[in-house]
Amino acid sequence: MASVSVDDVRDVINVSSAEVPDAKVLKIIKRTEVMLYWMILFKVYKDFWTYSNLVLKTLAGLRIQLPDELERLFREMSMKRFGYGKGSISRAAQEAIQKWLEAELRLEKSEFEGDPVKAIEGLLADVEMDSVELQHLAGKIWVKKVLANVSR
Repeated sequence: MASVSVDDVRDVINVSSAEVPDAKVLKIIKRTEVMLYWMILFKVYKDFWTYSNLVLKTLAGLRIQLPDELERLFREMSMKRFGYGKGSISRAAQEAIQKWLEAELRLEKSEFEGDPVKAIEGLLADVEMDSVELQHLAGKIWVKKVLANVSR
């Protein structure tokens, strides 16, 4: 901390030694040092507490696996857009996930308008199976997809 003398204080508050004795000025200096110490400590603690709450309460970790080329390109573009410092990849990922969620929620909310029977009428006209065979084939495809995603 910077050193402050009795004369420095007298110059700032524009008083003479006859008006305010040295002991009183030294007491003011000591009280100010203590007050500054606590103010700085409080500020550091407050900043740390705010940061801790943000990190501990609002951030979640997500580990994903990407193909090498996609990861390289994502890192490169993230750093170009948000800079080469800490957090650029997280910011880019957050923005990408947020945009994807917005698009998905828009699709989810949009409802089909019109007659659904007329919408699918004629779609299966060129299929050479009856409905029962088609249902069995759909079931087999579904089972294959489900079993492909099950860890063994």
